[in-house]
Order: sequence, then structure tokens, then C-alpha cells
Amino acid sequence: MGRRIAAAVRPAVEELGHFGPGVRHGIVPKSMLETMEPALRGKLEMPIVAGEALVGVKRLPGDIVVGSANLHMGTPAGESLSNVANESIDAMRADAAAILRERPSIVFLQEVRHHPMGTGTTGVPEQASVMAHLLGASDLIFTPAVPRIDGLHEGYGVAVALLDGAKFKQAGNAAVTNVDAAIEARSVSLGHVVFPNGDEALVEGAHLANRPLEDVGLRVSQLNDIADFGEQARRTGTIEYRDAVTGTKQLMTGVPRRQAIIAGDMNQLQAPTSEVLDQHGFTNTSDVLARNARTNAEVKRAIESASPTAEHEGIPHTIDHIEVDDALDVVDAGIVKVGTLTAGPTDHHFKFAQLRPA
Repeated sequence: MGRRIAAAVRPAVEELGHFGPGVRHGIVPKSMLETMEPALRGKLEMPIVAGEALVGVKRLPGDIVVGSANLHMGTPAGESLSNVANESIDAMRADAAAILRERPSIVFLQEVRHHPMGTGTTGVPEQASVMAHLLGASDLIFTPAVPRIDGLHEGYGVAVALLDGAKFKQAGNAAVTNVDAAIEARSVSLGHVVFPNGDEALVEGAHLANRPLEDVGLRVSQLNDIADFGEQARRTGTIEYRDAVTGTKQLMTGVPRRQAIIAGDMNQLQAPTSEVLDQHGFTNTSDVLARNARTNAEVKRAIESASPTAEHEGIPHTIDHIEVDDALDVVDAGIVKVGTLTAGPTDHHFKFAQLRPA
């Protein structure tokens, strides 16, 4: 069994499988967070949600709504990401409110910092668990790509939160190709999800190399790594990977062979992302987003109001993507302008997709 957060609470799951040594599984109890971090007292309740969901249509039993959100470590737009004192619990609450409006089943979170509680940090401690409480999550994994580098990359990584009673049966923190570990080393969250109705899914939370030109080739390698995990599961129900924290070889067995979801900050537009993942049997939910932008005026207004900073073939896009295998149909997809990112331009408006078993 892998490492656990001290005194973390996680749902009971029969016959828990593999949790790799680089995975932090579970949610630090609210009472402990508020005791150890007085600044969080009264701030961890789920925020009030205003308005109707911008993305999605009438839901059927078995539908999965997926969200992907780069939190920028809870730092409001325009503030330096390198100064942890700029992190804001109020900004994270605003993010959570906008995410909850879309009523997601799974939320992929990138650029999540881990400041251990009780250490006197000027930032927001235990950010993954904080967001889990704000979202009312039923389970959580956090996979740091950088275990400990002071400043910008202090315990920096990816989290995946499950809602509505879903839980993780097993999870891994898989290393992907990195050129220089000192420059935002990357890993991917691998999660075996079990929904209350008994359905299962494989989730992969990603955050790719960020330099626009220098890392083009590196992102191709990282996408191929991520796609390979999905292909291993599809072929054999087993994933072999190298743990990002310890460097040891790990094995996840009995993982879902269908209903694979890849989501996160790919740091590039759809075309170069899909060029790789399409070859491995994945479909970018932006395909549906693009069709809606041409045919659905309401969705088009929502996209335009988000003011994405990039376009592909005349259709607004962000550099965050949700990709699915052929066992899932994309019912709807969209971009939502939210929370910490409401002031100033950003390429990280949050992405949502409504999925339905094919």
C-alpha cells in the first residue's frame, strides 16, 4: 500500500487495490485543518452556488460530468505565482463555486501546492484537501510531480477529486518523460474510479511541459507516455509505470479497460494534442465544443464571454483539454470563466464535458 495523509479520511472501498508510494490518498479532516490553521476556520464549507450550469444538457443515469481546472495555486490573476503569500482561500472558494455550478462528477486540478499544515506557511496549506472540502468531494488523490523545491514548485502537482459518492479503488503517480527535473518535472495521476452505480473508469490527470517552443517535442513524448498507460489498460487491464517520487517500478492490476478519461493542462492547443492522442484511440471533447460554437448561440456566448487567449481553426480554445476513449460519447462540452481568473487575461479558463457511456 502507498503513503497516506496523516489522519486522512477516505470512503470505505471493498478490496482496495494498489496505491503507489507517490500518491497522497484521502482528505485531511476539516476539524484538523481548522485547528492547525486558524486562518481556514469558517472557510472550508462548500460555497453558495449561483446560477445554472453553463455546460451540459439533461442528464441520464450513468452520465459523467468532468471538469478540468488549473488553480494557479489559488493565486488571483495578476499576482506573482512565485510568492506563496499571494495564495488566497477566498479565491479558491470562488473557483469551487464556479466548478460546483457545473455539477461535476470528477474534477481534475492542476498547479496544486502542498504546504504541510502547521508549518507556518503564508500560503494556503493542504490545497488538495482544502479544495476537496470546498467541492464536497467523496474521495481525493494528490500526486506531486515535485516532492520538495522551495518557492514556486513547493510540493507542486496534480489532484483529482471525486464527487457524489464515487471513490478510488487504486491510484498511481506515474513519471513521464522529463528533460530537466529542476524545470517543472511532470507526472500523471492514474486513478481507478468506482461510481456508486458500480460503473468504473480510468482517469489520468495531466500537466505537460510549459515552454511554448522549447518543449514541443517533450510534450509529444509526455502525451505518448500518457496514452501508453491507457493502451496498457485497454489491452491487458494492467498498467506498469515508474513512481514519480521514488523512481520504483509499480504495477496496477485489474484496472478498467474501457471508459478512460485524460484531462488537464496540456500547455498547447487542440491540434498538436489531438495529433498524438487520436492515434491512440482518444477523442478531444473540444470537437463537440467547436460544433456547438457554430450551431448553438448560447454556448457561443458562453465561450466568447470567457475570452480564451487562443483559437484553432477560428474556434476559441484554451490549452486545457479533456480526451476520452471510444467507450464514452461526448454529449456536450464548454469553457467557463471562473474564480481566480476573472481579472485579467488567462489561458486557463476551466473546461467541462458531459460524457455518456457509449
